[in-house]
Amino acid sequence: MAIRFEPTTFTASEVAARIGMDEAQQRNLRRHEYLKKPGPGWTRSSVVAGLSEILIFQVLSEAGVPPATIKPIANAATGRITLWAQQVPGAVSDPKGLAGGELPIKYPPRQLKRFLVCTPAVADLFDDLSKFYDRPAYTAGQKATAIVLDLKSLGELLVERAGPLWTVTEVEG
Repeated sequence: MAIRFEPTTFTASEVAARIGMDEAQQRNLRRHEYLKKPGPGWTRSSVVAGLSEILIFQVLSEAGVPPATIKPIANAATGRITLWAQQVPGAVSDPKGLAGGELPIKYPPRQLKRFLVCTPAVADLFDDLSKFYDRPAYTAGQKATAIVLDLKSLGELLVERAGPLWTVTEVEG
């Protein structure tokens, strides 16, 4: 028996209810090409393609970060947040226990870093923030103004707000 992880999809209004970014703001960010366009008409947006990206925009916008600054951060963080989110209890709906603990996305363990530190020059991944602050390659100005995302906490927040991101289904053959 084979299984498949079906991603949960959401309409713009469902995203607004769960993530907190209203439909007009989603449209505005798509029109200005900050968010990816999911497709024509009333297309449902998939989790991996859009939901974590919208969460990043929402959280950083609430902190006063402008969209032009958020875009490269979102590009660097979206996939990593999804890796963390899949590990959160409740991220995968598997009522029959078919997955046996298998995760939807396979990845090398070294990819799972907790923090994304963004300076105007670079976005870098760390498990320990002291490694960033102790690194002589970064200037005092970069260290003072860095934006730090806790990717694990954002993954947890994504599941908390959105609910199951995947459903396990049986595949014939």
